[in-house]
Amino acid sequence: MEQDGSNPIRINCVILNFNDGETVARLVHMIHDYDYLEKIVLVDNHSTDDSWEQLQVLKDEKVELIRTEKNGGYGYGNNTGIRYAIEHNGATHVLVANPDVVFSESCVIHMARVYGKAPCRIPRARWLQGKTLGKGRGRNGWKLHGFVGELLSMEPVCRRIFNCFLNYPRSYFKDKKAVYVDAVHGSMLMISAQAFEETGGYDEGIFLYEEEQVELLGDLYALDREAVPETGTVCFDTLAVRNQVKTKIQEKVQLTGRQRILQVCHSDGDVKIDEVQIKEDGIHMDGVLEIRLLYLTADDQAPVGAASEVLPFHLMAAADGLTQDVVYEIEPGISGLTAVMAGGDAVEVKAQITADVLVLKPVCEQTVLSVAEEPLDTERLKKIPGIIGYVAKPGDSLWKIARMFHTSVERIMELNHLSDSTIRPGDRLILVKTVQG
Repeated sequence: MEQDGSNPIRINCVILNFNDGETVARLVHMIHDYDYLEKIVLVDNHSTDDSWEQLQVLKDEKVELIRTEKNGGYGYGNNTGIRYAIEHNGATHVLVANPDVVFSESCVIHMARVYGKAPCRIPRARWLQGKTLGKGRGRNGWKLHGFVGELLSMEPVCRRIFNCFLNYPRSYFKDKKAVYVDAVHGSMLMISAQAFEETGGYDEGIFLYEEEQVELLGDLYALDREAVPETGTVCFDTLAVRNQVKTKIQEKVQLTGRQRILQVCHSDGDVKIDEVQIKEDGIHMDGVLEIRLLYLTADDQAPVGAASEVLPFHLMAAADGLTQDVVYEIEPGISGLTAVMAGGDAVEVKAQITADVLVLKPVCEQTVLSVAEEPLDTERLKKIPGIIGYVAKPGDSLWKIARMFHTSVERIMELNHLSDSTIRPGDRLILVKTVQG
């Protein structure tokens, strides 16, 4: 396809994977033969399962596979794929698709035609529903509002009154296959190489975390052979803090130099964290509440006015033993925001500031990396008594005792009629050497 009748449009599709190889494979099989996709770039975002091996079998002349050096998040992974498509494949446009989307080749063609009709300066977006737009209840394209627009969109009554200004009307989409909008869903979109370079791509400061229980193998033995473990150090992040902290704000704001204010009709605010400090007793956060006010005045020429003020706050999430190398995510929020007239030009502002705090602490542990198998050492086995009475000592466990006397935990529990593996110092046990094979 030609762009403006001159330069060809070269489209690559970038699909980001993290521990979802099967879903990625289904999408690749569906779109592999789309002629308008010159290349399919699969980006493995440092998966921890066998996704990398699963994706290897998909590679061919059209499908390329790259792997990030770290799991840097959704934005980092997509940016890596887009850069690769532009720099290595000469892509002029990149279709970014989540693994779970479904789209036809005609969808790609229609997107490409939008770019083909006009030189691209900013990322183009589309709202696609069947063959034409404006059919259905969902809205996939939005306007970006200014300060006053954001205020109006937050208040239910104002949102209904000014809906035609805040959102695209249905007629804007009706019977059209492509339109320009300010914002779209991120699950599937097309971006030009020029737009990517101008905007810098995705925000790489956004991460998704999943808590996972991990078992590390610290020791092993066998009853029918010699198992020689090779140990090493593995490092990972463990959950140190997951908490929500709160603080209250109650301040009087003076709106001087304005027309006489009759009533505050709407208040809204954003919470911003300006500074985070890791200290011995926890994480300390200093920030501000940026409050926006919409009010009625006594001026007939300008009956509606707007103002913004900044109110500082401090939060602390208690945690002991944190070091400077911890990784943290802080999601600030606000609830119970009110603003009422307090006499004269004063407005009393009340709000509760919250912060969801997630702290990950790097930990390194010794674990078994591999095992070498050798024939059973009969000379060592002869030195172990066939049957013996044993008195448990402090620090003993059934695992340690079973390994020492070449038997199994299950065998010890059976001989001593134990209901669980818990033992205490002074417990008397009968041990019988067990040889398998």
